[in-house]
Amino acid sequence: MFDHETAKKRCKYRLVILEGAQAVGKTTLASYAMERFENGVVLRGIPTSRLLESFTEEQKWAESKRIMVSASEDNDYRTAFFDRSIISLAAYRMRKYPSQKDMYLCKAAEEIDTCLDKARLLVVLLESSPETCLQRKARNYSILESPLADVQNEIDTYRAIINFLENRAYQTKRLNNENGLNDLKKQFITVLQDND
Repeated sequence: MFDHETAKKRCKYRLVILEGAQAVGKTTLASYAMERFENGVVLRGIPTSRLLESFTEEQKWAESKRIMVSASEDNDYRTAFFDRSIISLAAYRMRKYPSQKDMYLCKAAEEIDTCLDKARLLVVLLESSPETCLQRKARNYSILESPLADVQNEIDTYRAIINFLENRAYQTKRLNNENGLNDLKKQFITVLQDND
């Protein structure tokens, strides 16, 4: 069993973006990390679902960028944990318009480049099998049925984005959720903890 210390730790990074398919554990992990690291805050890096429905595409991107810029400039906390980001907006558009995949990859990277310091940023991809994602969706969401191929496509899209960011010298980490939440939490804390 993973030993949960009560003393808050220092995080190596100022900004941590959690990405991955729906129901892979992003919100759970962001909340967990906020509790474990000193002066941490969880931010939803994209507009809320209600706003997403009413916003134009450009408004969604602008609002996501505003959230990230605000977090990078705020000195009230040490680490901002983003539950999704502009990357999620790009992933959605890439799945909806596969012929424009490269454009959305570049757009996401350019938006992040203009508002975040790569040296203080970690992008974490939470990975899981499509079957595990479907099981979690059935437990945690009102989505009872989603074709396995659609979930695999979502997973593959996030992997393509992370590969693209790695090629642009972003600090990234891939964590696997197949061994359960406690194992995922342990992996995440180990990656983030500042041992200095």
